[in-house]
Amino acid sequence: QYKAGIRVFEADFRLTRDGKVVLRHDWWHADWQNGIDWTHIPTREKFISEPILSQYTPLSFRDLLLLMEVYPDICIITDTKFDESDIFTLQFDAMLADARELGLTYLFDRIAIQVYNGNMRTALNNLYPFPHYIYTLYQDSFKGTKDAFREKVVYCAERGIGGITMDEYWWNASFAAIAKEYDVQVYVHTVNDAAKAKELLNTGVSGVYSDTLTPGDLE
Repeated sequence: QYKAGIRVFEADFRLTRDGKVVLRHDWWHADWQNGIDWTHIPTREKFISEPILSQYTPLSFRDLLLLMEVYPDICIITDTKFDESDIFTLQFDAMLADARELGLTYLFDRIAIQVYNGNMRTALNNLYPFPHYIYTLYQDSFKGTKDAFREKVVYCAERGIGGITMDEYWWNASFAAIAKEYDVQVYVHTVNDAAKAKELLNTGVSGVYSDTLTPGDLE
């Protein structure tokens, strides 16, 4: 995807048994890594020692920071999965510890922290002055109406949150004017059809999350 022109990547994060952060969506799939599943949560060392699907290199958050140093043009959106404060506080404390140990806290300038509700944003802001947030609605009680959308946009505008993320089926072209009024970007997920992506972009969406699409698919 990088070779195809992609520069913004969403990364899924999980805590390991020793309280470190690694890049993995969940622990359910026993066939992804040898000896690792929901009943065998690994340490970070164990996680990075077991190739994913026997061929891909596992990454810790520490590894991701080092990759961001090598590729200074990429940006990351976090997906930490949980909105319980005790869990996400542990996650971000561990991430900050890695960044501080490596002397790379400035890389948070290129990381958009995805939050799932207002309380999460407040709690994280108490941990560290993260410069970029994105408010995702998939765990929130979003009703899909114009009034509900305006409420979320106003919240973001008042707190310096630059973007909102929603399921693509929630998008309504009437939302575009509201987002523009408050200078908040709107992103939708997950779109793997080029024609659908073009339609969404033409009706005011700022960008799409995709598993497979590249800039060339949308020309």
